[in-house]
Amino acid sequence: MDYQTFRFVEENFSGADHGNLLKLLNPTTNFDEDIDRVYLDNKERRIIFLIEKGSIDRAWKLVRGESIKGNLSAKVTVSTARKNKHEYKITIYAREGEDVSFLVAKLQNLGLKYDFRTD
Repeated sequence: MDYQTFRFVEENFSGADHGNLLKLLNPTTNFDEDIDRVYLDNKERRIIFLIEKGSIDRAWKLVRGESIKGNLSAKVTVSTARKNKHEYKITIYAREGEDVSFLVAKLQNLGLKYDFRTD
């Protein structure tokens, strides 16, 4: 769910619904989806990293925000709580012709110091 859609829905729902909508934005509280994603069509190369449960919501907020702003990539996904995980996976799909090592450097500059796997 992108920020503009979320803002509209947030402003037009009751207080009880508001709390449930906020839960959809965090991987640790989203039980509705297997994977949360932000994407546009592109030919894909991937950057994958695993994150422990205590850090995933903050990391996903950073990655999702940068993707929506157009600063990172056109498609990012995260595993969600639906499968009762102790470890979560974020996948960033590089745009066609985009330098994967440059994307990894961007992620590290955001403070994400993880073991990034690329393919």
